[in-house]
Amino acid sequence: MLPSNDSSQQPTLETAITAFADWRATRTHMTRIPQHLWDIIFKLEESYKTSKILNLLGISGTQYHKEKVKRGLVLSDAPSSPPFVPLNNKLAVKNTMPTSIIHSPSLANVEYKRADGAMLVINGLTVDAISKLIADFDRQC
Repeated sequence: MLPSNDSSQQPTLETAITAFADWRATRTHMTRIPQHLWDIIFKLEESYKTSKILNLLGISGTQYHKEKVKRGLVLSDAPSSPPFVPLNNKLAVKNTMPTSIIHSPSLANVEYKRADGAMLVINGLTVDAISKLIADFDRQC
């Protein structure tokens, strides 16, 4: 088994396979992978593809990802979403429009996405009102 305190020695796939086999032979049912074995995996990534390491060591992608999150090597388990961008209140046209315009058959629905990923969704406004909102939305980036 690879010594856990020797950080200068680069592990090989063979030593990692042996270390995991030894751990699996002596572990009690459903115990977590020890930190020193995770350290070996992350050191091996300097020399081998992650998929090859995980496959040879019998580690699932989910286990691997959770450990990376735990170590702070990735930001989060949750997929990132674009930030909410509030619009300037003076252009909240929907609340100031006459009822006859709001119920007009010429209303449109728009989903507008900026290059930075921010998205604006507008439902039930006139094209002119939508144009004003989009212009304000674009000025905020």
